[in-house]
Amino acid sequence: MDTFFEQIVSIHKTKKTFVALFSIWTVVVLVSAFLIMAMTYLPRFATVFLLIIFGLFWGGYKLTALLSIEYEYILTNGDIDVDKIIARSNRKRILTISCADVERVGPYRPGVKPDGNFNKTFLFCNETDENAYYFVVRHKNMGMVLMIFAPDERMQGAIAKYLPRILGRDPFAKG
Repeated sequence: MDTFFEQIVSIHKTKKTFVALFSIWTVVVLVSAFLIMAMTYLPRFATVFLLIIFGLFWGGYKLTALLSIEYEYILTNGDIDVDKIIARSNRKRILTISCADVERVGPYRPGVKPDGNFNKTFLFCNETDENAYYFVVRHKNMGMVLMIFAPDERMQGAIAKYLPRILGRDPFAKG
């Protein structure tokens, strides 16, 4: 029988994200105000200026939509796929690992990196998530990979069945 579980994790907006949002809309409003003033001096180009203003607002909307990020964890028969979803419309596969290749599992603490040299580090959850775990995986193309993610209890139980026995009976135990 095939095993299939999926989970979506939304990334919360940080101060950096809010600064980017504020900057985008400040530029849009300022350039639009400049173009509106320019229309009074160059009324023959009013239609062109209005089209540019419309384009600015459309572009601002599209840019702010790109700041909406989610990750989807998909477990299929012992393989974990992680997709990045941008603006709830664009999906891109970021990483695929086999649970059999996991070498270490542990609870993730923000700012504390697990021991080891990693070729790649992936953060697939909110940085301050209290329910986050890390996997150290030997990936066939990338070498040693540190994967940080936040599976819920249902996903943890499904993943635990496919992890190597050397990691223990309950690899997701805190403490």
